[in-house]
Amino acid sequence: MTVQLNIDALTMLAAVGSMIITGLIFYFQHKQHKHENAIASTNYKLALFEERVKYFETLSEAFLDMSLSDGEYAALAHKIGPSADRMRFVFGAEIEDFTDSVWQKALDHDAYAMSFSALQDKLRAVPESVTKKEMDTMQQHYDEAMKARNWLFEEGKRANLIKRFEPYLKLPTSIKE
Repeated sequence: MTVQLNIDALTMLAAVGSMIITGLIFYFQHKQHKHENAIASTNYKLALFEERVKYFETLSEAFLDMSLSDGEYAALAHKIGPSADRMRFVFGAEIEDFTDSVWQKALDHDAYAMSFSALQDKLRAVPESVTKKEMDTMQQHYDEAMKARNWLFEEGKRANLIKRFEPYLKLPTSIKE
């Protein structure tokens, strides 16, 4: 009888030991899985950060080129074009809308500047042929071109760009479990 109790006790002890070992294996696998997820999340954040920095630098360069240019801003804004379609996914709607506004202001500037220039050429060539309405249109187009140019210059200031992009340009600092 005591031999049978000893065998039953050893069987029970083996079962409890087996459960403890299984529990420990589960615990360590869970901990490893959690750590791997944290690494994957950090790698994703790092890749997103790198993509955001690359776009920020491209946009900064385009604005710098615009500030040094004597006009034709749409050609310079074209630098941001290839990546503009992905901005909603990389930044969200706010930066996508900003990028669209940069494009639109650059196009507006160039269209108004060309129209102004054409009317100005006509005024120089044959001053008496320019009507009051054309003079008013020329002034309006000049004003609109300057309005677009001033918007681009204001938004393109480095401090304003940094302020706009700052929430998106935070480097992941650690792997959290």
